[in-house]
Amino acid sequence: MARRAAAGREPRAGAGFNTEQAPSPTPRLALSIPEFCKAHGISEGFFYKLKKQGEGPREMKVGARTLISFESAAEWRRAREARLVQSGPNTLVSGKRRPAFFDRKGFDNVVREIAPPDGDKAAHPSKRALTIEERIREIYTRKWPGGYEGRAKDRNDEIRGEYPRSPPSDRAIQRALQFLK
Repeated sequence: MARRAAAGREPRAGAGFNTEQAPSPTPRLALSIPEFCKAHGISEGFFYKLKKQGEGPREMKVGARTLISFESAAEWRRAREARLVQSGPNTLVSGKRRPAFFDRKGFDNVVREIAPPDGDKAAHPSKRALTIEERIREIYTRKWPGGYEGRAKDRNDEIRGEYPRSPPSDRAIQRALQFLK
């Protein structure tokens, strides 16, 4: 442990006191990719995805290291903010409409705005395609709401007429309609 200096006396060299002021650290002028990602709250995977899309910040190589200057990072932030302001809630990216924000509620609102009308299966995944039996029953009840009274062959031919390609067999129609009677 170093001794305290006596009043009015300079401490002697080697007594544990540093008489020189520490030099100020050199200011940092660039960030590495992990530092950039941490500073901007994004993952490195997302950074490389942006880079692949041509939307990442400008980089510079210093030896084997890849660095991003503070100025480049600031330009990148300004460009992303300007893009969001100019585009509004929907952004056209490579021909596809995508939201420019990622909160779930906002995303759902955008999807509701741009979704096609109710008949589209892609916009409404809960609506599934009808099975063959369900479609046969739907055709039967639409054509004959009070039930069909006639020959089964004629009935089957009428139902097959609703199918442009690969119509169902007599057995498939019979199976589909057996519970309706």
